[in-house]
Amino acid sequence: MSETICKIIHHKIETPIEMDPHVPKVLAIESPKEFYALVEELGAQFEGEDGNFVLLDGENRLSFEKNGEFVRDIFSLNFEDKKLTSSLYKNLEKISADGELQVLQNKLDTELALYYSSLFDRLSLSLTFDEMCVSDILKLGKVRLQEYYSGILEKIICYINAMIELKKSRFFVFVHLKSVLTDDELKQLYRHCALEKVGLLLMESGIKRGVLREERTIIITEDLCEIVDKSPD
Repeated sequence: MSETICKIIHHKIETPIEMDPHVPKVLAIESPKEFYALVEELGAQFEGEDGNFVLLDGENRLSFEKNGEFVRDIFSLNFEDKKLTSSLYKNLEKISADGELQVLQNKLDTELALYYSSLFDRLSLSLTFDEMCVSDILKLGKVRLQEYYSGILEKIICYINAMIELKKSRFFVFVHLKSVLTDDELKQLYRHCALEKVGLLLMESGIKRGVLREERTIIITEDLCEIVDKSPD
């Protein structure tokens, strides 16, 4: 059963690309020139620039940058992006309003005041300090997303989880992902996206490996003809 989240259309691609959590899409473009042009154009639109790709939810046009993520270089996944860190801190600050956490923060404030008082007593100076808010505590501990992973698949999954949790991302576009992950790793990733109910589009420069049963592939040939495989059973 189709669970289309949204769909991507472009005047050069006859078949609408439907973002369905259970059916990962592969857009294989055999012409290097067209591959480069389409990747550049879509990437720019994820950064808020104009382009010919259109993202639709039914008849409603959506913003790419507000609804999805575009990964041009899988080796450069950045977990220290300022916007992502800011979103992380805002989410943690909201959570900190919970009653039990407020009790813990009050205890922390009391212990910190005691520490400062004991520290200041060692000098013959009049010193004072400001109480710390939640953002101060997070910065003090250098709270950040984990940076070390057992392999590229774990890193990709953690990236997807972070974007879902912090930015409510609904779909992901990866360039040349099939050049990096094995078939087994791709299947694990597809299962994860299905469980999280997010769409997945792989942009590849032609078909260099076999098509997996889970995938639906749109091939744009060198002479710009279009071949669409059958949907998975």
